Amino acid sequence: MSSRLNPVIGELPVWRSRWWRMAALLLAAQVLTLLLLAAMLVNKQQHLLVELTLSRIEIQAADLAGTLRTGALSGLRVSEMEQLAGLVQRLLAAEPGLAEVEIVGFERAGASIVFAGRTASVGHRLSPAEWRAMAASEGFQHGMVGAQPTLTSTVRDGADEIVAGLRLYAAEAPLAAGTAKMIDALTAPLAVVAVLMTVSTLAALAWLRRHPDLRRRVLLFALAVMIAAGAAIAGQARAVLADSLQPAIASKLGGVADLLAGKLERAAALAIPLDQIPRLAAYFAEIVERHPEVAAVRLIAGDGRLLTQHGDATDGWIERAAGPALLAVAGDARFVDHRLLELAADIAIVALVAVLVFRELLAALLARLPAGNATAAADLDRVQELRLPLFLFILSEELSRASLPLYLASFAEPSAGWRPETAVGVAIAVYMACFALATPFAGKWTDRWGMRRVFAAGVVLSVGGFAWAALADAYWQLLPARALCALGYAAATMAGQRQLIVLGGEAQRARALALFVSAVSIAAICGTALGGVLADQFGSRWVLAASAIAAALGWLSYRRMSLAAGGDAAATRPAASLRFAELLRLLGRRRFAALMLGSALPTKIALAGLLFYLTPLVLHELGQTPAAIGRVMMSYFLLVAAINPLAAWLADRHGWRQSLTIAGGVVIGGAALLAGSGLLPAEHALWLAIAGLGVGTGLASAAMQSLALRLAAPTSDTAVTVAVRMLERLGSVIGPLWIGFWLAGSGASAALTALGVTVLAASLVCLGAQEHGRQTAANKVATSPLRSE
Repeated sequence: MSSRLNPVIGELPVWRSRWWRMAALLLAAQVLTLLLLAAMLVNKQQHLLVELTLSRIEIQAADLAGTLRTGALSGLRVSEMEQLAGLVQRLLAAEPGLAEVEIVGFERAGASIVFAGRTASVGHRLSPAEWRAMAASEGFQHGMVGAQPTLTSTVRDGADEIVAGLRLYAAEAPLAAGTAKMIDALTAPLAVVAVLMTVSTLAALAWLRRHPDLRRRVLLFALAVMIAAGAAIAGQARAVLADSLQPAIASKLGGVADLLAGKLERAAALAIPLDQIPRLAAYFAEIVERHPEVAAVRLIAGDGRLLTQHGDATDGWIERAAGPALLAVAGDARFVDHRLLELAADIAIVALVAVLVFRELLAALLARLPAGNATAAADLDRVQELRLPLFLFILSEELSRASLPLYLASFAEPSAGWRPETAVGVAIAVYMACFALATPFAGKWTDRWGMRRVFAAGVVLSVGGFAWAALADAYWQLLPARALCALGYAAATMAGQRQLIVLGGEAQRARALALFVSAVSIAAICGTALGGVLADQFGSRWVLAASAIAAALGWLSYRRMSLAAGGDAAATRPAASLRFAELLRLLGRRRFAALMLGSALPTKIALAGLLFYLTPLVLHELGQTPAAIGRVMMSYFLLVAAINPLAAWLADRHGWRQSLTIAGGVVIGGAALLAGSGLLPAEHALWLAIAGLGVGTGLASAAMQSLALRLAAPTSDTAVTVAVRMLERLGSVIGPLWIGFWLAGSGASAALTALGVTVLAASLVCLGAQEHGRQTAANKVATSPLRSE
């Protein structure tokens, strides 16, 4: 390493240019992280402002909703409630954050607007999708119509039939003004922090050039600077956020006080003693729980006696007369701090991903520093340089992992017979099927047209698929879009693996493939978590756009690497392909077939069905955000990464290949069976199933591959590997459909139980995959990539 950090004089200009390039990349990574943090803070302010506005409107609309409900229970049609028109106008005049109010009447033929603030919309019939979405709401539901925040609610009659609906639109101008104020206040601090970060980074890099442990020090420094800069921006944002939200919080507290005071005044008017109202303390507790901005509510008698109180506060009370008493509501001074803490995990994920991405950038740059005359080191450097484009490309697919099922489910049309579970399962199965079918041909395409062309074609297909999916407005468009992504992923990853093998040569082949495994692992860990954060902050369409950008960046870095390496690397011989007849001959071997049916197939059924399909849908139903879903999915990859090396060592050192394979299946199946038993809460049960999947896969993956090579000897390693991969991808196709069948018919618990029984039964089949004798020809060390296919 020291010889590389002290280049000869003739290479000094190259050395300096590489150092400046390294500094530029480091600064770019830091600045982009800082900008993403600022964008997350601004987006959090937008969400809070919208939430406060809609919550305040909901309070103001309580009387209108109550009148509508009373009329419906009395048997009146919406058109017969003439007093509603005046209530609509009074509500619009009293609430400046309200842009429009629509009262909808439901009939068998559909729904139409009966009363509205703008008379031009009266009589407008709702589309089937609009009235179905409205009919599905229970209580007041917060949502969006385009870019406009909305509140929707339905009203039922005495026969529990939906007869009316209420739709309220928040005014966009006040919300946009609040966001603009936040951006203006953050711009100057952000610029100052960015300049200080740039100066300190350049100064530190100039000093770090004289030290041999370059990579470790640069990474530590990058992390320290980003933490310091992020803390400075977050600290400034806290004050700005509190200032920008204070009017909305005060207005919301006033609305809560008016609501409670109005109810108490009506009780006093009916001569009901306020201190004898049943469950008044419990009602105050419900108000505090429902509205996180409220810290305490109290009622004081006219003589100063405290009648009831829930919560504690020392100041900031908003008081309202309530008949002979005084009602007071206090705000939570820590409300903004509590909401900012919700971003802590997301910010940590962004920082982690930034460090790992910069690590890949740094490794690629160091690989291009002068290496003297060491040919082996130069070959490995070229391999290391190829890891960056592969990492970026694989990251493009992993980014959408946590949010894509939810995005697919949003396009389901119940009227067309598409349940959300079915829509998601079919789309994932289409992707997996296309990927499985394209993989055997991708090797032939690489041999025929060259690795660079095939990689470029894969990127073009993937970018097109991501862009099409991001712009889709109907479910049918998503299926060919995902098929394009699958074809592109198969082509690009196959071309990348082939080029790694060629660049590494015979001597460096194992290390070259290990670099590929590492790139896949890091991309899987980063992508699921970061994609969930981006989906939570900006929406699934923006995640798909980010995926397209990541794939394009992968091609740009691949092209630069390829040009620097002297063009397209050509294979010394065509890759061995697997013919269908050879696959049948392999499956005709009882022990090999038992291994495939007992481990390879069910493990991938569990991975695709449980992790990629069931987990996002169930967690979303439990109220988890895409960011939280991404973190849960990331835990699987972390478990596999932690356990797989130890399991591989045990399999090679002690020969426990079959034992570890069976143990992995038992852990996966047992955890799924226990999760589906109903003994644990739904979220804890899902955590258990995912933990079992991660531990079981880590135990079984390397051992299963090594055992497959032994049982299939003397068939070539390449043919056996292709056979295993094809059967695994068949399991990935079956998984979402199998779990989706149980989920749609019987629920998540039944799906987990069915999965557990399937994997445990398959583990019994795996007992027939025992080795007999020593097969030195197949004494290979198998490495388990964290594949997500």
